[in-house]
Amino acid sequence: MNQRRLALILSCIVSLTATAHPQNFSLSIMPVFSVHLGHMGEHLYTKSSAVENPQTSYLQWEVLPLCTAGLDANINLFGAELGVRFSLGFPKSNIGSMYDSDWFSNTFTKQSFSVSKEILTEAYHTDATLGYSFALPKGASIKPFAGFSYHFINISAPAGGSGTQDPNRTDSNVIAYDSPEAESFTTAQIDYWRESIFVWIGGSLCTKLTPTLKLSLTLALSPFSSVLSSDHHYNNGGNYFNDKPFGFFCAAYSDVRARLILNEHIGLELGIKVTVLSTVYGKTYTAKTAGYLGKEESNSYAGASQHDASVSFGVAFTF
Repeated sequence: MNQRRLALILSCIVSLTATAHPQNFSLSIMPVFSVHLGHMGEHLYTKSSAVENPQTSYLQWEVLPLCTAGLDANINLFGAELGVRFSLGFPKSNIGSMYDSDWFSNTFTKQSFSVSKEILTEAYHTDATLGYSFALPKGASIKPFAGFSYHFINISAPAGGSGTQDPNRTDSNVIAYDSPEAESFTTAQIDYWRESIFVWIGGSLCTKLTPTLKLSLTLALSPFSSVLSSDHHYNNGGNYFNDKPFGFFCAAYSDVRARLILNEHIGLELGIKVTVLSTVYGKTYTAKTAGYLGKEESNSYAGASQHDASVSFGVAFTF
């Protein structure tokens, strides 16, 4: 009886391994270049329940575009696949504008608005996935996976900007920023950095359209997303405004890739990826120095959001 059970278990293991992937081992290394388009949202809300509009401030940091270069590595062993990608942004490049909106009276009337040009100081992305491929009919395969991402970006608006605002923003007469009664003003330098952490669960479907063209579709959802950011206003007492929002099932991405197989070892890959982080919420702090979280604000809380679309091109070398 024990021998029969053992034989059945071994048979299942062999069958699972055989259907998982036709090759026992493969390694793919791909230098990749990507162009990202989108924006990051930095939100501030009041905790007061007696106001019309709880959002008191919104800064939209554009990424138009962020260019990165890096390396994508994929290891396949008996159907188990480990994928790792690391990429760096090109520093000192102009990546768009920062739009700063304020609602001083907590109504839905925007009373201040300014625009500043952005310069990228630093950016790097690290992504990893671990999954298992199962063979499907006609050369297709499906791979459930778990993953992790750590993204960091540092942006500066070194020349400041300009805008318009309600000249008497503390009185009861609410004036919109685009009203003829609004006054012009200039802003000083603003720096912003953000680190984002995502945990992913998802699946990939891969198929060969022709013997030389492979197409894959990946969909993923984040059970947990966390953002830590710091906003340094040079003309607001030099304060650092630090936010720690997080959320559950608030982020997702889709990734479509097409690989043209030139020969057994070389292929060209084109990818399109869209990532969305809906607004997550958390505590906000104020500090006088960098690197210090500071004092928690008792009357306010923070939010963070993101929309990112990227196009990537790489040359894959498979061994």
